[in-house]
Amino acid sequence: MRTAEGSFQFRPFRFALAMIFAVEEINNDTALLPGVMLGYQLYDSCQLTQLSLKAAMAFLNKPKANTPSVHCKNSSTVSAIVADSGSTRSLAIAPSIGTFRIPMVSYFSTCACLSNRKEYPSFFRTIPSDYYQARALAQLVKHFGWTWIGTIKSDNNYGNFGMQAFEEAAQQLGVCIAFSESFHITHAREKLLKTIDTIKTSSAKVIVAFVGQSNMRVLLKEMIRQNVSDIQWIGSESWVSALILPQEETKKIATGTIGVAIRKVNIPGLRDFLMKVHPSLYPENLLVKRTVNFITKIGEKVYFDENGDPVATYDIVNWQPNALGDIDIVNIGLYDASAGSGEEFSITEGAIVWSGGQKLVRFVGNHAFSKMPYF
Repeated sequence: MRTAEGSFQFRPFRFALAMIFAVEEINNDTALLPGVMLGYQLYDSCQLTQLSLKAAMAFLNKPKANTPSVHCKNSSTVSAIVADSGSTRSLAIAPSIGTFRIPMVSYFSTCACLSNRKEYPSFFRTIPSDYYQARALAQLVKHFGWTWIGTIKSDNNYGNFGMQAFEEAAQQLGVCIAFSESFHITHAREKLLKTIDTIKTSSAKVIVAFVGQSNMRVLLKEMIRQNVSDIQWIGSESWVSALILPQEETKKIATGTIGVAIRKVNIPGLRDFLMKVHPSLYPENLLVKRTVNFITKIGEKVYFDENGDPVATYDIVNWQPNALGDIDIVNIGLYDASAGSGEEFSITEGAIVWSGGQKLVRFVGNHAFSKMPYF
């Protein structure tokens, strides 16, 4: 998969391969969809909204029949669309898809706005809504007694809607926001520099970043260039679940990062599949059933609520130095939105490494709180 600039990106490529693996698993399982054989077509949007729209319109206006085989009959219509990896692109596609009542299932579009069934009647997703992520981040901040924080967001649907939900939840919990900045890699560089100037001059040293991966990478690189450090980062799932900089740079700027990440599980057979992948092995098309309620091989129950959302659960992760001096993303807890009030979090506080590699819990900035590390 490529970006608009033409560079190859392995993460979305792995997403596509994981979907191919899932289709093959379904086709080989006689219990999930008995008598149904799935096929698919893959399109690369290059992270461009216009290409996502072009692919969606191609599905709707010029459907390509499945390749006939012993198991598959010709089909003149698309039964479902698996898309998109970004909320902005999904928002562009979903209205048109919804008009035809074709199910659209996203694996990485988290904007709470997509839960609106009037606007997006056929949209579903296998990743929780940012409504729950925002609440999880707010409760995480409150859990550690951080009541004086800064916030940074990507200036797009993901960041704007996500941060709006976070700030509402945080303020309800008595958390004060010292500053709120936004930027985007497509904006003028002055916007990024203004954000970093605000970080440098603020007394708040705990910052919640509801930022997309590519935007966070740009922000951290510029902070390294300006030698800005000693920040306790609280990250959203888009960037906190994967190291986005080389190890040496990560250690300088992001050791001790805490955030919520999509649950990490071991999927039997996936690693072997990825290791054996070859272009000649790719099949072509996609068919999907609308009604979903089943239990996977690893024991997870899969279903959608009335808004097309799954049950919201997150890993709580911490970026920690290992024995080799590199950074590992370590699971330190769990957030389960279906648990009772006050019981959503399960955190092993003694396992946390704070910004600067500190294990001891001290204080932050001009505001003393018993659970806050000092920088």
